[in-house]
Amino acid sequence: MRLRKQHYHYQSCGKYFTAHTYLVVPSCFISKQVHYTILEELTERQALKTLTKRCDLSVTTFQRTLSALSAMLRQMLDYLPHCLLFDEFRSLSISHGKFSFSCMNRETGKLFDILSSRRKKDLIAYFMRFTRKAHMGVRYIVTNMNAPYFSLVKESFPNAQIIIDCFHIGQHLNKFFDRVRKRVMKQLNQKDTSQAKYYRQLKPLYKLLLKSDDELDYTTFKKWQNFQWRYLTESEVVDRLPSISYELKIAKQFIKSCLAIITRNS
Repeated sequence: MRLRKQHYHYQSCGKYFTAHTYLVVPSCFISKQVHYTILEELTERQALKTLTKRCDLSVTTFQRTLSALSAMLRQMLDYLPHCLLFDEFRSLSISHGKFSFSCMNRETGKLFDILSSRRKKDLIAYFMRFTRKAHMGVRYIVTNMNAPYFSLVKESFPNAQIIIDCFHIGQHLNKFFDRVRKRVMKQLNQKDTSQAKYYRQLKPLYKLLLKSDDELDYTTFKKWQNFQWRYLTESEVVDRLPSISYELKIAKQFIKSCLAIITRNS
């Protein structure tokens, strides 16, 4: 690559200015891509002379790049965001389980780091690399109801308060209600005509029961096979399904009240 930098002279103040580009660091003649290649090559165990020949660079350049990386990592270990978001996601990692760990900076909305394991011992080993000052600076941890995260916060972040994400609270409430629905369905006698009808209504229409009031359709009428092809809206169907069982009705009212509180306070 041949790169020419434009040099400007301000006649009014007598100062000089050189144009910048994202390809190279200011006052440097080696492109960023070359430094990235050096870091990628250093991840493998091989002789330094072999690396210098492959990249056509001097040993000093390799050492300077590695020293800059070490200084940057030391500086990064002195800082943790004021508010951290913990979560996991299904990944392709095989050696550490099906799920990986993700950590985000709540203030910037950017991803802070990703770990291949969400196990407690691996998370503690990762966060213990940071300085005590960084640990003391964390004030809030927003997470789901995964038990290892609670003990991790107590051991690693003494000044942090745990905040349960509203999304995961709603998710757990929906799972609880679905377990109630399945339990009610098992109690129904499918040989009885009326109870078999209730069973056929609860089984395919469970997704409607999990919808919030804001997500239901109150205006569009359509035929429902499970209700003898009557014209009903989604809201009317949801009003009729909980009446099948008193337990189901109480569970629906309880979850509706909880979700209303969450929505009002969020």
